[in-house]
Amino acid sequence: MVDIQMIGIYFYSVSYGTMEGGEDTTLWSEDYYTQDVWKQMIFDSVTKAIRENNDRYIHDYESLHSEVVEIMIRDYDVHKIPIQESISFFGWGSLFDKDDWNTNRGKELNELTDHLLKQGFTAESDSSYKYRKGSEE
Repeated sequence: MVDIQMIGIYFYSVSYGTMEGGEDTTLWSEDYYTQDVWKQMIFDSVTKAIRENNDRYIHDYESLHSEVVEIMIRDYDVHKIPIQESISFFGWGSLFDKDDWNTNRGKELNELTDHLLKQGFTAESDSSYKYRKGSEE
């Protein structure tokens, strides 16, 4: 395993969370920043984002996250990590029951469920199965 810090690459995160989700953006730089410096860079970028977007309604950080990241890339020596491949699963549907959340499940979760069923798991493998079936009676 390569120690990335030995070759002078440092990773930093800026994120937000809500009751229904959030976003985490990981950036890299050859420069090392302490937590206090990183926080100040983000605060300054939020300030710039508000000033640069003063013609639109701004209420929360979520509405500025993309702009904050772009300002950090523009004004500081940080870069987005290029992602080669990605899979995103709908987080509330059962891993084992394709009828759970029906058409809202998404292709990836359905494919994962098919894989798990082929591995011998069943709808009963879902810890909430008995609860869900019991509540329908």
